[in-house]
Amino acid sequence: ETIEEVQRSGKEPTCVGRLRFEAAGPDRNLTFRILVEPIRVRWNQLPSWWHDYPKGDVHRLVAAVEANLQRREPLGQSDTIGFVRQLAITGDPRAIPVLRKAVRHQRLSLRIDAALALHALGDPDGVSALIHDYQHCPIDETDFHILKALECTHDPRADAIVAEKRAAEAKREQEKGDRIREGLCVSCGGSLGFVDKLAGRQSHKRCS
Repeated sequence: ETIEEVQRSGKEPTCVGRLRFEAAGPDRNLTFRILVEPIRVRWNQLPSWWHDYPKGDVHRLVAAVEANLQRREPLGQSDTIGFVRQLAITGDPRAIPVLRKAVRHQRLSLRIDAALALHALGDPDGVSALIHDYQHCPIDETDFHILKALECTHDPRADAIVAEKRAAEAKREQEKGDRIREGLCVSCGGSLGFVDKLAGRQSHKRCS
């Protein structure tokens, strides 16, 4: 579409890329280059914990992540997580191989961000890695963090898992409310004893 056609349509144009102009050489014999940088569409909204990360050099970041993954001590990977987020923001697919290594790391927080970074670069393995961690996650708190990451992707596979989880939580809350109204133990559903009711407990002492 020409600029005139866009103006006549009255619609806001969609940005699909950036142009950069470079000039090099002596004053009388300049060489000009036009560099086209496509804008890769990630998801609707970046995770809130990714805001304000700068866009760094891909080669340097890949080398840094590669080196950090070789550490004998798996903990203390906060700097690696920062590098991974920067790689996602670059939109450069050359980061995909090292991110695939990062999703197999021992530390879950690093795996989550590496999976989101893969998703940001258009690799479907990112969401698959998040789903795998969610399905094999034994701790409720960790379960919560993976769910938040899945929500960020806006991927149909992730949306289905999140919806199922929310429905199960709503059902449990409904059952809990029903048991409280009926004077039953919140945990097992059995009748509460006189001592339990006198103490104001919502579940048997043995269940709490």
